[in-house]
Amino acid sequence: MKFLYGTFLSLLCLLQFTGVRAGTLDVGAVKLTSPKVFLCLGDTVPLNMVIQNFGSDTVFSVPVRVNIGGIVPFVLLATSNKMLLPGDTAIVYLGKVPCPTNGLYHFTFFTQLANDLNLHNDTAVQTSFIANTTMPVQKIDAHRCGTGPLQIAASVNDGLIYWYSSDTSSNSIGIGETFQTPSLSFTQTYWAEPHANVHVNLGERDTTFSSFNGSNFLTDAMSFDVFEGMVLDSVKVYPINPGMVVMRLLNNLNVIVERDTFYFSNANGVGHFVNLHWQLQKGVGYRMDALGTNTGLLRNTSGAHYPYEVPFVVSINGNTINSNYYLYFYDWHFRLGGCAGPRLAVNAFIRTVPPNANFSIQSNGALVMFNNNSTNADSVWWNFGDGITNITWQPNHLYSHSGLYIVTLYAKNDCGIDSFKMGINVIAGLQDLQKYYGTISPNPSSDYVSWELPTGCQPIFSSMKIYATDGTSVPIYSTENGNRILIDINHYPSGNYIVEVRTQNGLLIHNRFNKL
Repeated sequence: MKFLYGTFLSLLCLLQFTGVRAGTLDVGAVKLTSPKVFLCLGDTVPLNMVIQNFGSDTVFSVPVRVNIGGIVPFVLLATSNKMLLPGDTAIVYLGKVPCPTNGLYHFTFFTQLANDLNLHNDTAVQTSFIANTTMPVQKIDAHRCGTGPLQIAASVNDGLIYWYSSDTSSNSIGIGETFQTPSLSFTQTYWAEPHANVHVNLGERDTTFSSFNGSNFLTDAMSFDVFEGMVLDSVKVYPINPGMVVMRLLNNLNVIVERDTFYFSNANGVGHFVNLHWQLQKGVGYRMDALGTNTGLLRNTSGAHYPYEVPFVVSINGNTINSNYYLYFYDWHFRLGGCAGPRLAVNAFIRTVPPNANFSIQSNGALVMFNNNSTNADSVWWNFGDGITNITWQPNHLYSHSGLYIVTLYAKNDCGIDSFKMGINVIAGLQDLQKYYGTISPNPSSDYVSWELPTGCQPIFSSMKIYATDGTSVPIYSTENGNRILIDINHYPSGNYIVEVRTQNGLLIHNRFNKL
């Protein structure tokens, strides 16, 4: 009885994704349809195995197992309890894969019946990355006046940003923390999708694995393929002489897509890491070379074992001179994104007209509430006329003295700045408030104040509010006795406060006190 089985690594991506993608391994001619890079749900991945009865007999209690090697090697065992008729399949749950850290894991799947001597179709191997991380995203919108390109930005801790033209599109239009838009004539929204970083080191780590020599004319190249979008962060080189080296990345059309220049003051075959941070799109036939006439980078002339690869992710395939050689670039450090988090909208704002500043007010004695009616403004700045400024779109402001104040609002966008002024009469002084709205005593105080309302003012106590100097309301701790309100201010920070209450005849009255 022969069994053909497959694997299924299902996961929900942290902060996002939609559940299960089944992948089947057709053992003997291994065919993978499951994702190759994974992000754990929390700190585990549920692991299932699909087995199929290709014999002519019904079978029971099929044992299955997966050996998982990598950063944390372990074994999961299970048994299929389903009665398998000829041609039937069963999904066997093996348990959850712990992945306490990002890394490369090797999965070897087994199933075996007694007296089954043909083992070639009972074993399969899959190599996968498992990343375990959260992905908070920060974004930076961009602005300009008139038609043209803009540079927007988004970032994630230890991750990659993939850019998309919509929140549903499947094809990325860029990789990296910044994205340069085409020339725009109207405001456009783009979408930044965070991917958990997975760090991969490939290639020979240093020059010591075989014989080596130097090359003064570095016209040969290493060739490699990229199957997932990623960043080549760095490689290590061994210069014999001090000098300048120009490192280049060419695509399969022989077009230079990246180029950086490095100068080495120390040489003598000492290793130097060069930071590249080259963004790589999916593609085959990439070549990396180094141009220089005197530096003499070391290369090994035997012992290379191509490909150096992570299956379905990236592969260093060889070079352009000799398959036994290993050229110039050691300890390649790739950074690629794992499973995606939720996309975040990032805006490229195009302004074609300047802003128009305007506001209106509502006033309760010393407390003035500003209604911002500006249009086409990206930011605002208020001058309340008493030495206080504010950048809030619709602020409240508490004046400390009576008087006429000239309030100015400035509205700004990339096409200019506009201003609007208004004179405001304010009754805010302590004596004015006592004259019209009763007496608060003791004032100032550190623990309690008592507000004695004018005769005939019957308050609706449930309407009472207290505001701090910035116009924000604060919790109220009070008791009432006729026209007198006792207020507990022990919990308030030191400063000035205004208290208001509506009377039963509809009058809104207010007063002011100071907390020591």
